[in-house]
Amino acid sequence: MLISREIKSHEKIYILKADDGRVRVITGSANLSYSAFNGIQRENITFMDNEAAYEYYREQFGQFKDECADNVEH
Repeated sequence: MLISREIKSHEKIYILKADDGRVRVITGSANLSYSAFNGIQRENITFMDNEAAYEYYREQFGQFKDECADNVEH
């Protein structure tokens, strides 16, 4: 588990790579909440199936993890 020290992130990003090499990045603001499901707030989600997006978001996650989070034992 990782806990942010300083920079807060509300991002939802899934960085996926299949065994056969296919990649997909899924990102957006979609929440599983009452407000989202009942049209009270707008939600969006998008996906990208390309290596450039995969590498960009993977690098961003690595940087966030290295600079702003600690390993926490539970």
